[in-house]
Amino acid sequence: MNHASATPSGFRFEVLEDRRLMAAGDLDPTFGTLGKYIPPSVNEPPAFIVPTDFAVYADGRILVTGSGLNDVAMAFRLTADGKVAVFDANGKVLVSLSTYNGNGAITTYDQSGNYLIDMVSNSSGFGNINIYDGKGKPTIQLYNVKGGGGALALKNKDGKDALMLSLMTSGAGHMSLNNAAGNPLVWVGETTERNGDLKMYNSSGRLASRLACTNVSDGSYECFNSTGTRMVYITTDVNGDGSVTTFNKAGTRSGRVPQ
Repeated sequence: MNHASATPSGFRFEVLEDRRLMAAGDLDPTFGTLGKYIPPSVNEPPAFIVPTDFAVYADGRILVTGSGLNDVAMAFRLTADGKVAVFDANGKVLVSLSTYNGNGAITTYDQSGNYLIDMVSNSSGFGNINIYDGKGKPTIQLYNVKGGGGALALKNKDGKDALMLSLMTSGAGHMSLNNAAGNPLVWVGETTERNGDLKMYNSSGRLASRLACTNVSDGSYECFNSTGTRMVYITTDVNGDGSVTTFNKAGTRSGRVPQ
């Protein structure tokens, strides 16, 4: 709060809050990108606008006017920290366009300021889309994966991955169903020989069973105990006949049919 005091001459001096001023001519590094507003893309609005005037609101927002394509008058607003934004009637940000470390971002908000959707590109040339619930927690994520391809993640209420669909580095797709803690319950993908592979896990995240193709045409089934030791192995032998192998808790073979 400001206070005023009188002097013997009758003049009144107003005591203002302490402020730290930058050197004259210095840019404010907290505004935009190192003190400047830079459009996310030179090929998209508002990069088309040639600014001619601006006005600063009391809360720091900036209204920029100028001429755009075909000399059509255009305007856009910036937030106090240098982001392009769309405001509601009460001045709350609903949509913002911004840059971060040279990358572009578009974010939408609800009237309480919680995230709804954001789209971001990163320095590696990849991008991601996040969709949030009414409390600002991500529920769906769509993004690129390193090496090419994309991934889709559905989140539970605690932000853990409940379902993951993605492209593996080999070029094949895979799916993972997870429990509430984010640990896998079912995993569907491919083996190292690029054949089908289905894995199921217990509540502790240990492999419980596996159904897979061992080569071009043969299949196998494995069953594991709670410590992850294989107990049963069912497959076909080199002659194309079926076989069942059992193991003790130490993992040593205890029997096989046929012998």
